[in-house]
Amino acid sequence: MIEKTFEAYDKLELKIFAERLLDYILVDYPYIEESFVLTLSGRFGCGKTTFLEMFCNYLKTKKYETIQINSWEDDFFDDPCITIFSQILDYFKKEEKLSEEGTKKKVIENIKETALKALSLFGKEVIKHYTGVNIQEAIEQIKGTLDDSKLSNIIYEKHQYKKELINDLNLKINEYVNITNKPLFILVDELDRTRPDYAVKFLEVLKHFFKTKGVVFILAMDKEQLCSSIKRLYGNDINFHEYYRKFSHKTFLFPKLNKQSAENYINKNVEDHFNKRSESVFFVVNLDKPHRTNLVNLCLSFKLTPRQIDSLFRACAHFFRSKESGKEGNWFVIIAAIVYITLITYDESLSSKITANSFEYIDLLKLLKNGDKIDIKTLLKDGIEVWYDEWWMHVFYCITSTDRNFEKNIDSFIQVFYPERNNSLDQRSQVKLVFMKMFDSHDLSSYKRTNIPLLCKIGQQIQNGQSFLEEDKGYR
Repeated sequence: MIEKTFEAYDKLELKIFAERLLDYILVDYPYIEESFVLTLSGRFGCGKTTFLEMFCNYLKTKKYETIQINSWEDDFFDDPCITIFSQILDYFKKEEKLSEEGTKKKVIENIKETALKALSLFGKEVIKHYTGVNIQEAIEQIKGTLDDSKLSNIIYEKHQYKKELINDLNLKINEYVNITNKPLFILVDELDRTRPDYAVKFLEVLKHFFKTKGVVFILAMDKEQLCSSIKRLYGNDINFHEYYRKFSHKTFLFPKLNKQSAENYINKNVEDHFNKRSESVFFVVNLDKPHRTNLVNLCLSFKLTPRQIDSLFRACAHFFRSKESGKEGNWFVIIAAIVYITLITYDESLSSKITANSFEYIDLLKLLKNGDKIDIKTLLKDGIEVWYDEWWMHVFYCITSTDRNFEKNIDSFIQVFYPERNNSLDQRSQVKLVFMKMFDSHDLSSYKRTNIPLLCKIGQQIQNGQSFLEEDKGYR
């Protein structure tokens, strides 16, 4: 298994971002008289989890102490203190084995002891896990034997004891940080996927319990998703950004895919899915540079995340596979498959509409003009080259009915992709002639007979789990 380092695993060229992030933290955290909390915000699937794993290994190469917490895995506990104290305890148990006798080892032992005591306040299942003591029997024995005044005293004393323990733990961790003379990093992932009440409790714990100067928390999340969770708890009138400001000192936005990073990511996916396969598996498509550029523009236009791009390539690799070498697919069909897979990766609900032959060209244009999610400017920037024209004419044909009755769609196509030609009958005719010439140069007789749009036909085939060569030889 490949170790997740920037050198071995980074598909998004994120090392520069990691260096910038670390530089910012090292400059800023000394000025904070409590734990420094930084938020790393990005959409689901943008690569935050992988980045944190690589960043953790990067910090270790710089000799920084690092603890990782996946908050989603432990949100079945009611109190996030259990998760945090457990991870601290586990980390320092490992550190104790590696440390030589001396002041540092003694401080580690003290942290372990205090963390274990703190854990004992947050649930009998945790006590049993770490000590083997079943306290349920003890609870049953004393139940009903206390009057109200004694019970109040017990509650008060327990509350005070809890505060003292947590304060003591902060002091001991601070002592450890002073000995190492470096910050202690605690990387928290998936906070936005936890229960809304748990997410709020987690933030409250960081705010009120962890005041240790020299401890750096990095919270990776989709901040907008957390905003929705907070509003479900407190109502839509809450000013989320002001509310969140009291928990986090700084928010970094996770880098979005740009032209260069998308190209690098897609090149590596082509390598992984098409070039590093078994010798008995072949493909009917050659994704050379121009076609990869088309893919880059398509993925950027639909603002697909790296996770969605991975899914797209897995589906493409399945559909384009062949057991025979030398087979080459018709590019119309290849584009139809790529467009279909892209559309359902972007919005899975489109699958039923496409395969039921109720998805029309105007539906694609509406998607492309949805500025909140799809960026048509990405499709059109940097000029339109010859192969770029061909790509969109192919897409047009995949969706338009195969009887070639283009009249209702050709105007929409020109209006969106060639607005400068829209008012010229001569230029409009030229575009139309290019379409017809291109379509006449390809054999699509099987689809002409069925009069079903190519996108619909290919969608049905992919939905049935078939590969490119399993059915219908008319398009090869």
